[in-house]
Amino acid sequence: MATLATVLTAIRTATDQDETTGPVSDTQLTAWVNEVYPTLFRQLADLIPDFFTTITADFTLAAGVSTVTTTTLGINTTLGKPRVLERKSGSGVTYRPLPYLRALNAGWPRRLSWRFIGNTTFHLLPPASAQGTYRLQFLRKALVLAGTDPIDLPDGGDRVLIEDVAALVRPRLQQDPAPHLEARKRAWDLLVASLKPEHGSPQSIIDVTGRYE
Repeated sequence: MATLATVLTAIRTATDQDETTGPVSDTQLTAWVNEVYPTLFRQLADLIPDFFTTITADFTLAAGVSTVTTTTLGINTTLGKPRVLERKSGSGVTYRPLPYLRALNAGWPRRLSWRFIGNTTFHLLPPASAQGTYRLQFLRKALVLAGTDPIDLPDGGDRVLIEDVAALVRPRLQQDPAPHLEARKRAWDLLVASLKPEHGSPQSIIDVTGRYE
């Protein structure tokens, strides 16, 4: 798996820089990587969400409780987008996906549904029906990279990232970024072509179970 360190080396090589001290330093390259990486991460997560999906451990809402926060679930630093909230059925291992509730119908839900409010709180309605055990499927988000942190992208995604940043380096050196932009497009096209047969695309992010309440 590619790491930040190997990506920085590849960027220097792609832009004809053999020294880590310049003319564009690793500090600047790292800043650019951390600017480009989240955008690329979100693009791929929207395209092939299954690759970037994480499932929480089961959590239980007691009687009279209808909300749970990302902090309580331990995902406040890793949550990118919620995909689906599932309710555990009986004592088995079956989970039933719940419909997402639009604000228009939030006061009068016809069946147990959920909303995500303020990027921090999951709210189940009607509250009287919320007691139960749940789990959340969500898209993780890109974390800030440092040192030898791994690049959390499918194989080939690191080349897209490298060419993206290399295209930012060239103007600093008063050189043309066009070759890197072309290389980036080729790397992106190859990556998407290889991933679509396995993961399918496009896919829905929220409420993959059917129409909204």
